[in-house]
Amino acid sequence: MMDEPYGSMNEGMNPAITVGYRNTVPGRFPSRNTALGVNAEAQVPSGILCRFAAAYILASLEKFLAESGGVRAGDDIEPLHRMRVASRRLRAGLRTFRVCIPGKYYRRINSETQAITRALGEARDADVQIAFLKKARKKASGTRGQAGKGGADIQDPLLEAIEFLYGRLRKDRSRFQKNVLVALEKVEKKNLHEFLDRAGLPHSPATNRRRQRNPSSLTCLAADQIGRCYADLVAYEPWLQYPDATAEHHAMRIAAKNLRYTMEVFAPVYRLGLRKYISRIARLQKLLGDLHDTDVWIDTVTLLLLKERSRPRSPRDSNRPGPSVIAGLKVFQNHRERDRKRLYRKAVQHWNSLSRAHFWEDLTREVLENQRVRYRYQSSLSDTEVRENVQKAMRTCQEIEAHSRHVAMLSLQLFDHLMEIHHLSKRERTWLEFGAFLHDVGLKEGKKGHAKRSSALISMDERLPFSILERGVIGVLAHSHRGRGSFGRSGFYRLLPEQEQYAVRVAAGILRVADGLDGTHRGKIESLACEVSADEICLTVSARSDCSREISMALSKADLFEHTCMKILKIRQAAPLQGSP
Repeated sequence: MMDEPYGSMNEGMNPAITVGYRNTVPGRFPSRNTALGVNAEAQVPSGILCRFAAAYILASLEKFLAESGGVRAGDDIEPLHRMRVASRRLRAGLRTFRVCIPGKYYRRINSETQAITRALGEARDADVQIAFLKKARKKASGTRGQAGKGGADIQDPLLEAIEFLYGRLRKDRSRFQKNVLVALEKVEKKNLHEFLDRAGLPHSPATNRRRQRNPSSLTCLAADQIGRCYADLVAYEPWLQYPDATAEHHAMRIAAKNLRYTMEVFAPVYRLGLRKYISRIARLQKLLGDLHDTDVWIDTVTLLLLKERSRPRSPRDSNRPGPSVIAGLKVFQNHRERDRKRLYRKAVQHWNSLSRAHFWEDLTREVLENQRVRYRYQSSLSDTEVRENVQKAMRTCQEIEAHSRHVAMLSLQLFDHLMEIHHLSKRERTWLEFGAFLHDVGLKEGKKGHAKRSSALISMDERLPFSILERGVIGVLAHSHRGRGSFGRSGFYRLLPEQEQYAVRVAAGILRVADGLDGTHRGKIESLACEVSADEICLTVSARSDCSREISMALSKADLFEHTCMKILKIRQAAPLQGSP
């Protein structure tokens, strides 16, 4: 299950990389700065996750820089298009694997790539619009001379309008080309290769069979990132029934693009490379992109017409459109509105076809279960050895060991008392126990945000003997033990089947109550008993002294527990036995 003992974390590492563990000793988790990429100045561990990240990011950077010659020449639009796509993939890799890049380096690299992507985007959008106008001009010229009633050429105003828009775009495109060259020069001057070297990205191969660690940290990150993008996209589904929700349709296109690029990042992890899913999301992205292009044309022409209506014309205004051009712009606008209705219907039809084909259910199952053999978790430890290794991880933060053990004890007692309500199995009981052991490991770096840090450490540490499902669920439990206990930002949770989502909510609700019962970290409560009625769950806790504060803290965190069990929670302290202090 693990390739080496938990305490030998520096074994097999590059000696220069171990410097990244500031204020740590062998066997401890990385510090917050190193593990989460926040304000870290040294390098990060070269585990399988960061080796995979390096392979993807460096390959994307090579493809990006390879197009610089063609972009500088400006003779063909394809090099610029390929560079823009490469820059987006590079940014997707940086965003996805920012955990492997110390904070100050990430911010610098992301800022530089964001600037060049923006400049490339403006130029590419202009190229697409120019190409569309050329096609529209050819089509209009083909029907020119067809006389309408009265003998007038019906296409002349439209051709004049197209020529007017074409001239405006050519001027804009020249200006955008200058912006692209300036941004490209800045990127080349920064030497991103050297910058990534200083950031500490490991350059060893992404997979090393001889010293392979637990790959579930990578597959768990893949599931979480894909799940987040999937949730963001599906959230816009209700807006598809409104044809005029242009802003929401554009946001849906961006969400589809993010999901596609994220799946492309992790495609090598899966047996079939997620090809079927990437192609169908790419089709959705294209339909929504075409829809957005029509919206841009409609908005541009509408604004231009409104501007012309509100300004008096001077004889010296030779650059402004004449009456014939304005008439043609109105025809052009009508054509675009007609095309928008057609594209809107096609986008809705494609989305509905995905639902009918159970596309989303198949995608979630693929992401959770269909990894390549080299990325699958292979267990070799007994249950006892797994528990021992988890407890070793818990002891890396010694100040919370007693609290974590106490919370685990209370959680398991509560779980066992409520078997008739939740009907969960030994597997879910183990998730709860390990979640209780590890829920506070992030406290080593301070209380603020420690739940998020605990979840990140559980998700990333390759020495933890967890499968992808165990790693993801236990990370979600750790994250949810503080605050409102919301699962909205957990992409991994969104991918779980409904039954396992229910199990996670039950375990998280129990963990939150148990954590509140030892909220003072004094271990006052020794045991608890449970009585279940039609509307209530009454806990009777036995304690050495008054524990009213702990009861209050538990009740303040009982909202998830009550919502999942659909009963009101009441807690009282048992009367002390006669003769006890």
